[in-house]
Amino acid sequence: MRTHYDTVGHLIDGQIVADESRTQPIFNPSTGESTRQVSLASKATVEQAIAATEAAYPAWRNTPPIKRARVMFRFKELLEQNADHIAQLIGEEHGKIQHDALGELQRGIENVEYACPVVVKCFWPRPFEHSSMFFLPHSAAAHHYVCAA
Repeated sequence: MRTHYDTVGHLIDGQIVADESRTQPIFNPSTGESTRQVSLASKATVEQAIAATEAAYPAWRNTPPIKRARVMFRFKELLEQNADHIAQLIGEEHGKIQHDALGELQRGIENVEYACPVVVKCFWPRPFEHSSMFFLPHSAAAHHYVCAA
């Protein structure tokens, strides 16, 4: 259990942004105890996230699929390396016992594992804009999304 009360913010452009003016408690359903609070995003914070996404998208769009897959594989490795801590957080926020939390995390890891080769297979070997020097350039419409809940 955490020994201090902190605020869960929003990860935007590599920085944690917390709107301290609007928060909501996070309860551990097993104990009923409020262990943290979550920052509720203001309109300005959502707009900041959208702007950061729009600014980052051109570089991601120009990243070859194999490099994108490597990012996903690294994410998978980090999930596996931090499994016990993540499972603890799942337990604190969802009231799950360690065994159930680890099972839930494993299902998430399997989804990431499934997505890694899909990223490459979706574009291989057909031409894809900026996929590598071995492919002919081909324009493709692309979209990006911001999820705000």
